[in-house]
Amino acid sequence: MGLLNYVIGFVTAVLVLVGVKKGNQLEKEEKRGNVQISTQHGQIRKKFDPSLFSKALERIEDQKSLIVTTKLKTKPLLPVDYEKYSEIKFKSEHSFWKENSKFQMQFFPQGYIYQDAIRINEVWDGFQSPIFYQGTYFTIPQGINKEKFEELSGFTGFKLLYPINSESHLDEFAVFQGASYFRIVSKGQVYGLSARGIAINTGLTIPEEFPVFKEYWIEKPKPKSDKVVVHSILEGNSIEGYYKFILQPGDISKSEVVFESHIKKDIERLGIAPLTSMFWYGESNPSLNTPYPESHDSDGLLIQDDQTYHWIPLENPKKPITTSFKVKKLKGFGLLQRDREFSSYEDSRYDYHKRPCAWVEPINPQDWEGGTVSLYRIPTQDDLMDNIVVYFTPEKMPSKGDIIKYSYNIKWVDKIKLEDDIGEVSSTRVIYNKEKNITNFLIDIKGIDLKNFEDKDFKFIIEGDEVETTEISLTPVNNSEKLRISFKINIKTKIAPNSILSGYLTEDSKRRSETWKYILE
Repeated sequence: MGLLNYVIGFVTAVLVLVGVKKGNQLEKEEKRGNVQISTQHGQIRKKFDPSLFSKALERIEDQKSLIVTTKLKTKPLLPVDYEKYSEIKFKSEHSFWKENSKFQMQFFPQGYIYQDAIRINEVWDGFQSPIFYQGTYFTIPQGINKEKFEELSGFTGFKLLYPINSESHLDEFAVFQGASYFRIVSKGQVYGLSARGIAINTGLTIPEEFPVFKEYWIEKPKPKSDKVVVHSILEGNSIEGYYKFILQPGDISKSEVVFESHIKKDIERLGIAPLTSMFWYGESNPSLNTPYPESHDSDGLLIQDDQTYHWIPLENPKKPITTSFKVKKLKGFGLLQRDREFSSYEDSRYDYHKRPCAWVEPINPQDWEGGTVSLYRIPTQDDLMDNIVVYFTPEKMPSKGDIIKYSYNIKWVDKIKLEDDIGEVSSTRVIYNKEKNITNFLIDIKGIDLKNFEDKDFKFIIEGDEVETTEISLTPVNNSEKLRISFKINIKTKIAPNSILSGYLTEDSKRRSETWKYILE
């Protein structure tokens, strides 16, 4: 622990605090349009050894920080709202890595909800150098005091660019900003849901904890590289640790995540590989007061447990609710945007049909055996708030003093292709009759062979406690490859919170679809 404190803690703290002042002076002296980090390498440059992070975790003692640094001083922020903050633009001429790389890196200033400055370092050829805040990196809109803006403490995040849509144009494909949040897109996509490093006590009655990526070390890609490697330190009241991200943008962008963390305090619920999204309204609970048919970044949760797929359509709940699904051999899970038709949204401002799906795949499956995938939903009245969280919780919760290690890939895809001959639920529609206490379900399944339908023995098997199912019918939808299942349920008694209604399609007693799971409120 002492070695890491000396190498990273004390030196980084002193150099960054001094360097912030030197950085401003350097820019004045250089007076160059394309600011290169090499102008600072001559001033502050030291070896970078990521193995020190792991060694420190192995020797860490209770209540001691992984990195002992002096917190960057946060000056009073400019009172700007989201709209004004979004008008602040990073000047492209100041982008890092403009020479000899397909990648570029840009930064975000303080403002809006992003108040605390973080440290960002560049790693090149085995050495690291701090990247100093420069207010002149940004175009400042009217209404923001230029002098006050240039006196802000530092950056609050960064974004990475790469030509994922065209070789002649750079596209923003990754953003790291706010607590431990990050989001990524693939070719043809626009930003939607986010991932984050860890979830602590999410969906409980006690306050949720939001650990923060306090410092980043970003490796400058080599000229022909198609990947970027990012290292980060996570700090929180209950947990701290080291993260490594390997980002590969493209037709399907991928992010490999490897982390090891020290549990400083007992945690009620630990969420691994959390994903966060928004569901305001959709086909299952339409809105009558908006001009658009649907509004959501994701429309369902997909879980692959061994060889079985489970599909849970999302809804905007009446009250906060957490639903957990037990898994034995977790192969993957993710929040998907299955409906990719523009006509389902009719909103050209936000392009909901282009939002990515995020699919989490364990790298070491044995670490993910046993446990639950939890879905936390809270009500929302607009599309501005993320109200959906999903994460994996191990069967055995770690205790204070434990070291946890996990590794996984996130694929940012348009869709997840199921195994051959397995149909997927393409839509769920619900009609309520409160007077008769009857609910009518219409479920569409696609991806199965419906030729000579009348000669085949299709059945939809429904399972659920305390519900009576009636009027089950299976009908191919005209001029499509979808099979529509219609049925009604009559709730016999007052159902328990989080009761789940399940169903799946069979042909000649063989399972032919994923399992549809609907959470009854």
